[in-house]
Amino acid sequence: MSTDDGPVYVLIGATGGIGSAVAPRLAGDAQLVLGARTESELKTLAEDTGGDAFPLDATQYD
Repeated sequence: MSTDDGPVYVLIGATGGIGSAVAPRLAGDAQLVLGARTESELKTLAEDTGGDAFPLDATQYD
């Protein structure tokens, strides 16, 4: 992923209600970095939006 191609948005909780609604709207002219706990939903969202998926749990420090 290159940042020279326009804005990069990082969405944590991307498969939740707000995240899954916002991701397709941001995908048009931007690169998306998507993070969420539910790996299967995250993979689907990444495929649909062209984003890069990173399974994570933001509530866990390590």
